[in-house]
Amino acid sequence: MVGATMGVAILGSVFAFFHEPPLGFIAAMLYGGVAQLLGSMAAWRYLKRA
Repeated sequence: MVGATMGVAILGSVFAFFHEPPLGFIAAMLYGGVAQLLGSMAAWRYLKRA
């Protein structure tokens, strides 16, 4: 859930930072997706093995 939460937060903040809709949407999707991937990799890395 860390990756999804951070991804959505970054997606919204990047979209608000760029005031142009096409550029803001592309940048937001890029950075939000990267944040989600990094969060999922961190969760996978620190997952307790049974």
